[in-house]
Amino acid sequence: MSTKLTVTGGAIILAGGLALAAYASTTGPALAQAKARAVNTYLGLSQAALAKNDRTGAEKMALKALQSDPKSKTALAGLKKAILASCPVQTTVTPSSAASQTTSTATTQSPPAQSAQPAAEDDEEMGCI
Repeated sequence: MSTKLTVTGGAIILAGGLALAAYASTTGPALAQAKARAVNTYLGLSQAALAKNDRTGAEKMALKALQSDPKSKTALAGLKKAILASCPVQTTVTPSSAASQTTSTATTQSPPAQSAQPAAEDDEEMGCI
């Protein structure tokens, strides 16, 4: 009877060890490396699409990179870059150029010049509108 119990216990331990090995190979360093490779591949495709001025394709590939590893800061940065590439280019007005363009006369008062904030900072904070 004890031999049968020993064999059964050994089989259970062996099965548990195999299950643990399978789990470790799908959640450990191998999975992290696979996610990193997928993120890099998709971000490379996103960059290639941006180089071809295909902003929609760039966003799709960057989204796939983020879906491959939702915790990846690199994937998030790539998606941000692809989205901001779709924003219209804005020119900034400096206070000195605004002052030179306004003329004041005795009868007309012009509103005080407002300092323009750089468009890049606006895009980073709020996204393009």
